[in-house]
Amino acid sequence: MTQPKLEPGERATPSPRGPSSHFRVTPISRGAGANAVERAARHHAALMTLRAGESTRDHRDRSAGLKRSGIMLPAGAPSWATLTYGQPAFRAELFQAALTLFQERAVTLFVDRAGLARCRPRVGERTAWACLSERLWTDIEQAETIMNRQPHRAQLAHEIDAALPRAVSLAAQADIVSGFAREAFTGRGIVVDWTIHDRGDGNPHVFMMMPTRFLGEDTWGEKHRRLSAPGEFRPLRATWERHFNLVLEREGRRERVDMRSLEDQGILIEPESHDRRIAAHADRAGVPARARLRCDEAGQRNQALLRETPEHVITIVQARRTSFAKSELLAALADRLGLTPETLPPEMAAKVTGSHDLVPTGERTADGEALFVRRARAEREGSRA
Repeated sequence: MTQPKLEPGERATPSPRGPSSHFRVTPISRGAGANAVERAARHHAALMTLRAGESTRDHRDRSAGLKRSGIMLPAGAPSWATLTYGQPAFRAELFQAALTLFQERAVTLFVDRAGLARCRPRVGERTAWACLSERLWTDIEQAETIMNRQPHRAQLAHEIDAALPRAVSLAAQADIVSGFAREAFTGRGIVVDWTIHDRGDGNPHVFMMMPTRFLGEDTWGEKHRRLSAPGEFRPLRATWERHFNLVLEREGRRERVDMRSLEDQGILIEPESHDRRIAAHADRAGVPARARLRCDEAGQRNQALLRETPEHVITIVQARRTSFAKSELLAALADRLGLTPETLPPEMAAKVTGSHDLVPTGERTADGEALFVRRARAEREGSRA
């Protein structure tokens, strides 16, 4: 479903399917032909310089979707790292970026209470962080060339690509990222380079890049295996889920994300996700996008299941909300069937709204609709009281 473009500062309407649980970890390795500077340039919507004066691909056409960026260092990072990638370096790059933009008459320069030169909009900050990111990943590439016994196969970093809730502010999205990054990485001595993207299509997401080396006393040091060790992925997803849901709760939202598999959640439908970028490349190459075809086939099976047992949508919605109104159940069911709530067959709607599985909470939405939970949740929460 294509979402409308949003005006600056406007929040998107929550999806009938609830927040996306997309969370993918990918190694960035020379053995696979990757270059960390090139990857960083894409995330920061920038043009960066590779070794020997070459340039990366120019990704500045992506700048409209880049909303916020930053580099997080571990607490107590050595002074050389702070001066190279931290706040002192950021302030210097920010001043230079603002001055350049002012000279180009692109922005108005002013001084804030801290005495820092800034520019509106946030283009100066994004430019400054991109400069530091280029420096960071150039240094990592050099460190792997010098220190790695097999530099041509060096693993440079890990990348996390994760969906963010679209119904909260950009500041709240950044809080999810920073809270997660502190607990999962900087609290363990690992640097995080992050960017939040949102093209206004209902798919806000974050990219995080973490070097595979710790900061040493005066340069990059030993390798770490934080994301390569067996058993690390599931706890990492659980940490993301906790920070994601804490911010939603703080913002007064009923939406939640559950990072467990659909099977573990008791949900009978199949996943319907695929990488749209890969599918687009396949389309341009004139070959079938197999992952999309598998997704379409899964969607057809899911629709058949929901037409047979429409009340199963209650289990699906409960996994994405603390409580729900009957209208939200019907909207979710209609969305998955490719219909609108108004065009749902009356007998299907009646099976959902009249289900014995619905237990009223005694609370109401801002519009006055009664809120419900699944009977299993009500019984579980009642046993805890």
